[in-house]
Amino acid sequence: MQIKPRVLVQVALFLAACALLYYGSVMLFLVPGSPHEAYFQRNRVIFGVLPVLLSLGLLVAVGRVSKGLANERRSVRGGIVNLFAYAIVAVVVVHLGIMVLAGFLQRSN
Repeated sequence: MQIKPRVLVQVALFLAACALLYYGSVMLFLVPGSPHEAYFQRNRVIFGVLPVLLSLGLLVAVGRVSKGLANERRSVRGGIVNLFAYAIVAVVVVHLGIMVLAGFLQRSN
């Protein structure tokens, strides 16, 4: 069974979107700033908001590629909504996995 190039593009774009969403969410929510520093700084916007927006754009692109030029807008919208849900779940699972792994490693020391 041969894998079609279209499927490879979809998988690569989805993985890139998940990686950008993960990186952006870490930079936005987990990287601390100084106590009296403004939240919206140039570096936080560049390294946090920009990857999140790029990941959203990639997820929309994957949804469009996966559905092609469908006549029904609902099917395209439903596919894109499902992709957003899958990406968010994947990022949350990775976050939780890293927390559990860090807890085990800290407990063993």
